[in-house]
Amino acid sequence: MKKLSLILILFTSVILPQNLKMPQSSPFAQIEQETGVSKIKITYHRPGVRGRVIWGNVVPTQGQIWRAGANENTVFSFSDDCYINGNKLPAGDYGFHIAVGESEWELIFSKNSTAWGSFFYNPADDALRIKVKPQQTGFKEWLEYGFEDLTDSTAAVFLHWEKLKVSFTVKFDVKVLTVKYLARQLEALAGFSWQGYYEAANYCYENECYPALAESWISKSVDLDRNLVNLDLKYRILLRSGNKSAGEKVYNEIRELLSQMPETAVNRYGYQLLSRGLIDEAVMVFEINVKRFPDSWNVYDSLGEAYSRKGEKDKSKEMYLTALKLAPESQKNRIKTIVDSLR
Repeated sequence: MKKLSLILILFTSVILPQNLKMPQSSPFAQIEQETGVSKIKITYHRPGVRGRVIWGNVVPTQGQIWRAGANENTVFSFSDDCYINGNKLPAGDYGFHIAVGESEWELIFSKNSTAWGSFFYNPADDALRIKVKPQQTGFKEWLEYGFEDLTDSTAAVFLHWEKLKVSFTVKFDVKVLTVKYLARQLEALAGFSWQGYYEAANYCYENECYPALAESWISKSVDLDRNLVNLDLKYRILLRSGNKSAGEKVYNEIRELLSQMPETAVNRYGYQLLSRGLIDEAVMVFEINVKRFPDSWNVYDSLGEAYSRKGEKDKSKEMYLTALKLAPESQKNRIKTIVDSLR
């Protein structure tokens, strides 16, 4: 009987696989953060304090290598090349380790991201080492990684456990990466529409980067579908680049289109120009509307506002008085108040 029991024990422990999932004392965790068009991912296990002395006991503080978590490697994944506290780090997966000192820690990004913890750490695999100082803070039972102080190109990454917190900044060259991704997208379905090239050119214009590429993209947008939206952007791009002669040609194309558009659409475009501070251009647009729709009170009202913004009060008052004659009763008091203010 004893012999049979021994055989069963050996069979159970050696032959049968141990596949049952059990609760882990240091549970698995994973967090991600998008920064601009890039992504940071951290995969780790979370040990608990459980009443233990952590620093100088569970985690040695004599510069020994710590896995910065529990169980397997803590792994940082960067979708694109980035800068860690100003130090360049290529895109990829990195095992994360820390040499913990009394007052200064050394954070280590290792090219080996598949080892078990820090037991097989090899300095020859180091991709980057940076020095940081931990800060005293509130108590945290379970080790935690997180992100804070986000911008469109940076994120502060922190590790918080027990009463210490350490952090570093990850920065991506967001303009370079965004333009690269836009170019890649324009090689797919987006490259068959005027909207795709318009959006890519507008990104460059709004962020004041890659002016030659912006001009190339907006020209392709116009070639696919010549409309007021992309002609307006092309005009602004050419003006910024100092190409006045080409800008004047586009300006005339815009005037031609405006002469064929409904009153409300022209008016809307005029106010878009006003909102961007392009007052002379807005005046031109509203003047076109006045010539085409002389019986509409609204076109005079809009031109009056544009003249006022330009500082030409006499012209502004003239337009508002004409608007007052044509306006419905619901608008007259408002226009009278404006006229009185122009005296």
